[in-house]
Amino acid sequence: MHVLMEYAFLFLKLHQLFVHIPIENEASKALFTRCGFVLSGIMKDWVLTEKGYSDVLVMQKVRTER
Repeated sequence: MHVLMEYAFLFLKLHQLFVHIPIENEASKALFTRCGFVLSGIMKDWVLTEKGYSDVLVMQKVRTER
């Protein structure tokens, strides 16, 4: 994951990355938190699941070093 972020920030010169994670997906939340992503919002009733509509977390990592 860190190699991909380096590629995105240094080679592609992106300023930030973001992900949409279904609110019940604990493994993905933990993975992206460990990689430095922070919660930036919640989209209500965003995805349809077997149980009905579910919220989605928006997490982002902004490049801090220049």
